[in-house]
Amino acid sequence: GVTGGVVSLQDSNGVVLSGVSAATSLTVNANGNVSQTAPVVVSGTTTVNAGTGNVTLTTAGNNLNVLNVAGNAINVVEGAGSSLTVNTLSSGANQPVSLAAGHTLTLPATVINAGSADINLTSPIGPLVIPGALVGSNINLSSGQGLTVNAPINAAGNFTATVAGDFVTTVTQGIQVGGSMGMALGGGLEVSAVNQ
Repeated sequence: GVTGGVVSLQDSNGVVLSGVSAATSLTVNANGNVSQTAPVVVSGTTTVNAGTGNVTLTTAGNNLNVLNVAGNAINVVEGAGSSLTVNTLSSGANQPVSLAAGHTLTLPATVINAGSADINLTSPIGPLVIPGALVGSNINLSSGQGLTVNAPINAAGNFTATVAGDFVTTVTQGIQVGGSMGMALGGGLEVSAVNQ
């Protein structure tokens, strides 16, 4: 593993992280898949650029904190109880995007476009706010404390939203669905614009 304040790793191929503890920041620049075999814990900002490779950071115990991520397919899982703020995200054409926080997931205000692939966004304990448009095949949203859709959603396949607890789901922008729409809501639903 690697331990330090400001940690920077660069490789012309892929990178496998065997555990990182960074007190200030972590920067990974690669031109291949970025994956891990042990937890990555960063107190500040985590920046991962895999070039044409996939980003797969799904090991239990991760604490990426604030994330800037670029790559082909994106699959990130934050450790249990930890919140994840995604500051910037750039994924490949027609590649899946999966982001799961351990507590609250905060998303960028830019478009997440998976094309013909799926989008999965999970905020298991905190609220989930959709500030930027989502475009994909099957789109699945999950929240522990309410869901707010403040940008258009276009799912060519199916759309599902799951909200635990007695929290309100607010939809202010259109949701276009090519397949089926399923919403399992623990609380109320406030709608000002829905298209199916």
